[in-house]
Amino acid sequence: SLEYINIPNSVTSIGRYGLRFCYSLKNIDLPDSITSIGDGAFESDLLSTLIMPRNLGTIGANAFKNCIAMKYYDFTKLTAVPTLSNYNAFYAIPADCKITVHDDLYNDWIVATNWSTYASYIIKESEWNA
Repeated sequence: SLEYINIPNSVTSIGRYGLRFCYSLKNIDLPDSITSIGDGAFESDLLSTLIMPRNLGTIGANAFKNCIAMKYYDFTKLTAVPTLSNYNAFYAIPADCKITVHDDLYNDWIVATNWSTYASYIIKESEWNA
């Protein structure tokens, strides 16, 4: 029944299956100290937006599996494309979901290994705010 979690700045990683099966989770504050999100870390039916931490470097397989209410993932704080360890990181991503990235990195995102799978979901920050 957990609906909200505020992760402290001392945390650097969301471990494998860390918040899996938290189906009621609606809101998460991810601090910029997070550098990695492990395999199957999230699985929430209600989570609809997620702002990614500035220092995120890696995302594991099935990290956002079945986040069926997700409207957008905000990667605009990042200055480099994080590594996706597998093409299925966003397994069952909703058709209307958007992955928002900084305009200057857009071309890098859509061709990056495993990110190219989600190229049709990736949009520039300027397009999202338009």
